[in-house]
Amino acid sequence: MKLLSMQKKNIRIGFIFLILCFTWLKACGCLEMITDPDPGLFESFSYHILQGKSLYVEIFDHKPPLIFELNQLFLKVFGHTENAIGYGSLLLCLLQSLFFYLLLIQWFKNDVLAFLGTLLFISIFYQYEYFGSGNYTEQYGVLCVTISTYFLFRYGERGKNISAFLSGLFLCLAVFFKEPFALAGIPIFLNLLYFRYKDLKKGKGIRWFIGAIAIVLALIIIRLLSMGIMEGFLEQLSLSFSYTVKSSKLGLLDRLIENVYYFLNPLQLKKFIGLLFLWLGYFVCLLGFLLNKKTRILGVFLILIQLTDFISTGLSGYYFAHYYIQSIPFMVIVIVGGLWNYLGFLKASDKLKYSLLSLLLLPLIYFSNPWSNSAANPEKKFNDPILAYLNEHEPTKPRNVSLAGKDVGFYLLRAEGISDSRFIVPYPYHWMLGIKVANEYAENFKKANPKYIIYSGTWSELVQDSNLDKFILAHYTEVIHTDLRLGFTAHLLKRNN
Repeated sequence: MKLLSMQKKNIRIGFIFLILCFTWLKACGCLEMITDPDPGLFESFSYHILQGKSLYVEIFDHKPPLIFELNQLFLKVFGHTENAIGYGSLLLCLLQSLFFYLLLIQWFKNDVLAFLGTLLFISIFYQYEYFGSGNYTEQYGVLCVTISTYFLFRYGERGKNISAFLSGLFLCLAVFFKEPFALAGIPIFLNLLYFRYKDLKKGKGIRWFIGAIAIVLALIIIRLLSMGIMEGFLEQLSLSFSYTVKSSKLGLLDRLIENVYYFLNPLQLKKFIGLLFLWLGYFVCLLGFLLNKKTRILGVFLILIQLTDFISTGLSGYYFAHYYIQSIPFMVIVIVGGLWNYLGFLKASDKLKYSLLSLLLLPLIYFSNPWSNSAANPEKKFNDPILAYLNEHEPTKPRNVSLAGKDVGFYLLRAEGISDSRFIVPYPYHWMLGIKVANEYAENFKKANPKYIIYSGTWSELVQDSNLDKFILAHYTEVIHTDLRLGFTAHLLKRNN
């Protein structure tokens, strides 16, 4: 018996090692790419905070505070460089894959199934088209939800209150990375109620769960008050709500109907299979959970959490690829678990079932192009003439640099530049605030009188709305530019003496 237990332990360790290796290669292939606009904004804001700027007050964004807290931690630990964000993001990628594997084991008690499912997850989750260059709020939010779900079902199995506490804690953290993750709390809490219904002794877990949420909320509120940024945070919260409600001309029902076309896109099958058949196949996999008595309750949970993911990703009426990062883990579980339940009806050996499952999963892995982006190192690979120019001519840091393009947010960290405008990067969400913000941005920009300006070839709408582009062209001269990638040119302008 001990020998079998040792063999099982060794197999699990081997699977974990392979999972971490595959995650490293896939994630590094994304992280080494040029930084996407949103993550570039997050890291640049965090650099500003480390230089003494107040979040929401002196620099403003419509995201909750945890993404900036996390990026600050990465910069403190790994140094004030773009690569520091990559190192931190990579560590959490490894943690994401590990907890996904542990969650599958928690549910199916089958190491081989969990390993095969995690391989599919890695191939789909770490695609550049969706995962981008990492460091998205969705990346960290879905990690928190995965961990919360793991501890939720661990509590359901073992009844330890600390597991319920950790489930509530990580769920609350997810919400402070991005607010729509609050919807995931609905199926999680309903499952807690189900555990109490099955065993009245587990009623204490609900109090531990709610207590954890209350503690996180209290700590965050205390920190916001101590930093003097509570009013700015409430402004951020209001803008986030406006972004959801007013950012699209479509009504909520129309947005959700439109989301049908995008929700299953991460599977990369729509170009090969008609949309109707793709959704039909997905519902068949979900039905597999309901047909098996052992997984019926799990099936209800998956239906509910995928429904909340569907609503979350369709709320704004903008269907950006990175929104769907949050739906991928449970999407993979639906497919792998559903297929396994159907294979369970076969009177065959486990080896044959594993072989059949591998064959069924192979097309999904193949169409996700698992070899398309892989690398051994997450560091950015660039030869940047703009950075070289600044290093030669402006050795003192932080440098007096402002941005006039929404796609080069990462340059404020890369060039270690500080902007004196509250809206340090002209970004699309400012549209909802109207010409007032455009004028405020222009006035702050002129008052700051930056020595250098970087923009990405096309002026942002905010710059054009305030006629700031004309002012810049009249008072600044281009000193160098560089093609960062195909169709993406960054320009460095210097103030005329």
